[in-house]
Amino acid sequence: MKRALLFILSFWLVSLSLKGQVIINEIQANGTVELKNIGNSTVNVASYWLCDFPAYQQIENSNVICGDMMLGAGEILAVDNFTTIAGDDGEMGLYSSSSFSSSDAILDYVEWGSTGHTRSSVAIAAGIWTEGDFGPTFDAGESLSYDGMGDSSGDWAVSAPSICQENDAAPNCFAEGGNLTTDDGMTEKTICAGDGDSDAFNVILTDNVGMNGAWVITDQNLNILGLPPAPPFDLEGAGAGVCLIWFLSYDDGMTGLAEGGNVADFEGCFDLSNSITVTRNQPEAGEITG
Repeated sequence: MKRALLFILSFWLVSLSLKGQVIINEIQANGTVELKNIGNSTVNVASYWLCDFPAYQQIENSNVICGDMMLGAGEILAVDNFTTIAGDDGEMGLYSSSSFSSSDAILDYVEWGSTGHTRSSVAIAAGIWTEGDFGPTFDAGESLSYDGMGDSSGDWAVSAPSICQENDAAPNCFAEGGNLTTDDGMTEKTICAGDGDSDAFNVILTDNVGMNGAWVITDQNLNILGLPPAPPFDLEGAGAGVCLIWFLSYDDGMTGLAEGGNVADFEGCFDLSNSITVTRNQPEAGEITG
């Protein structure tokens, strides 16, 4: 009886140690999913399942790009025929069996674009995802890549594809500041500041890319003078001088954006547009002599 109990306990401990040993490592919108064995022993993943509800696919029925169903410690396996993946909104679960509603069967999970996908509650019950959390969207030609650290959206980032290779420790930054012009297609503007009349003018932004954006006004030394909410801009009370108007695209985690700071202090994933140079002239009354 004691020997039987020891066998059952040993089996339970081995099963527990295998949970989460194989993880989802990278996802592409073209239907490619990469798995990685982060454990210390080989795992046969042929019977494992991928779930992007309502689509399911068993690994052994998948088209292998690289790797082996007998996935060794530290090794990568990538399959490329899970064609339902949409980079703008979706989920991906890795299961040890086809019990897709079981928190005991789910091994890894990520959702992106929005929260509350069908298998999200299963992952939350398993303790491998947080309610209300979701990762960033990704376009064709990009990947959603895992950083190997934890089970939150912050551990996933949009990156250049690295299928069949280790993910970059710092995923590539895809932020683009875009292009700025005034209404008349120019990148320079001269106004008469301080005459009491509004000098409001519009700025047109195109081709920007990024999770977040901000308008930034600096001096010629890139000191940040203001962070206005949006055009049109009215610099009537700014006095004489020259300033630069920029659009900043940036991803979460960027630091240094503050009035009184300097653009040179920005850190993280960001990109600035071209600038609109504004020359502010101020009327001078002159002197009258007799």
